Amino acid sequence: MNANLTLEVLNDLIEINGLRIWNYQFIFERPNHETSAELCTLFSQMIDQGQHLQNELELQFVEIAHDLPPGGCSPGVILRVWAVVKSAFPHDGAMPLSEFLDKGERAVLKAYDYAVKLPDIIKTCHELIDEQRQELVSFYQQYRSLYKEDQQLMLLL
Repeated sequence: MNANLTLEVLNDLIEINGLRIWNYQFIFERPNHETSAELCTLFSQMIDQGQHLQNELELQFVEIAHDLPPGGCSPGVILRVWAVVKSAFPHDGAMPLSEFLDKGERAVLKAYDYAVKLPDIIKTCHELIDEQRQELVSFYQQYRSLYKEDQQLMLLL
């Protein structure tokens, strides 16, 4: 097992969860016509979830490195790919909320999918990352079903 690779992956996932939390806090604090009460509740849950996931990852990092992740360190492979994915998002704010959420959550899932497939991750960290990935899949499915219900209601009106 490779402790350095494991720490790199943990640090990247900590950062990704931090970005995810920030994005949902931004949307949650600035609701618009696309944001139903149900979606606001879901955003709040996703913020709480992100903080919980981030805390678990930080605990694993501290257990291995005996210190907190250093701020501003160079990104690992997962964060470099994340940056490429984020650069594909339009920067003019024209992306509908549903598309932003769908692409963002799929990008987070891809980061976790990649991390789970790395063979040299310390076993306990691999198990944690896989559990978090499954939790994120569940939330993504919940969001998708809620969004589909909202879309069907809009069509009926």
